Amino acid sequence: MGNEIVIPRDPRATYSLVYGALDQYGTTIYDGNWTVTTEGGQSVSSGQKIYEDFSVLLNYTPPKGYKLIRWEGTLPPEKAIVGESLKLPITAEWEANAIVSSLAPPASELGDTFTIRFDNLENNATDDDFIFTIESNATSETTEGEMTVGENLRGNFTYSLSGPDSVSIIVTEFESNVDQNSTWDQWKGGGFALELTVSNFQDLNELGSFIQYYNDGTVDMGTWESSGGMRSSRLTFEGIIHP
Repeated sequence: MGNEIVIPRDPRATYSLVYGALDQYGTTIYDGNWTVTTEGGQSVSSGQKIYEDFSVLLNYTPPKGYKLIRWEGTLPPEKAIVGESLKLPITAEWEANAIVSSLAPPASELGDTFTIRFDNLENNATDDDFIFTIESNATSETTEGEMTVGENLRGNFTYSLSGPDSVSIIVTEFESNVDQNSTWDQWKGGGFALELTVSNFQDLNELGSFIQYYNDGTVDMGTWESSGGMRSSRLTFEGIIHP
């Protein structure tokens, strides 16, 4: 008989690591880019078995319109945050979830009052501060209230998301009292539809572009910035949160 070659079996235990992305309401986010590697640089797929005592670094880049805000899951005490990435020692079966938020604030995350300043690029008009005051209990999707511009313009509004980075505001009963008397008259056809795109954050304020369709057929467009922020709390990376 020839010589027998015996390859010893690795005595280390193996455990699986499952990972994925959810929005703040628990809906699965299928897009985005994952880079998950062991300390030796080996790529790791979700659900893959990994040898005990290996260390894994998870990095997630959300799709357009979302921001990573925290990590959740069944995680070991020795977990660590590296930048906005999650580092895990493989000592048991773990599940890690990257939690993301839409750049555009859902209605349930708005403050009681928020101010938007519009910079009209079409006719170089004076910047206007539109003040929105919430007057109803917001759901995760919609809310409504009163809008004012100075002391001479007012209307009622409905707020909703039209995408992860876009907001739709419909204003009705848009009235003017430019003569500052007791008479309020319909203005610009009595309302408008406003589409806001949130593209960035600066000094804790949201900013982006807008297009405004008035009921009288006129259109304004340009850039906008929130004054003090639209959200009741800042959209920041929180690290690791246990559910």
